[in-house]
Amino acid sequence: MQAIASRDQADHYLAKHVSELSIRQFLLQNLVNKNGEYKWRIPVSSIEQAMPEIMGFPESSLIKLYHQPTLFIGGGQSDYLLPKHHKVINSLFPSNTIKIIENAGHWVHAEQPQQVFDAIYQFNGLDNI
Repeated sequence: MQAIASRDQADHYLAKHVSELSIRQFLLQNLVNKNGEYKWRIPVSSIEQAMPEIMGFPESSLIKLYHQPTLFIGGGQSDYLLPKHHKVINSLFPSNTIKIIENAGHWVHAEQPQQVFDAIYQFNGLDNI
């Protein structure tokens, strides 16, 4: 494989093998520029092997209930926090609040930072700045 000259080039190469943009963006976080040369901080093969654990859910024997107030923020255009997940969230985090920000995908904090900020402030009982 020839050397990677830019993040765009790396994304273009990854797109041939990984169709989901969010997964490619996750992988590209691992790409660093050292002295003008792009290198993987962690070998992509190691990430590939760990993907079931990264994308999965822990075994039930490892799960403990968390009773403190917890805020879940999801993007309305993402499939990472859907109504079908709420039952599990409610069972594991009994004092949860789920906030869906409609005009955002998975990267809700980057796509709608003010709405995320407002949701966090409201959750903590603070006035918005």
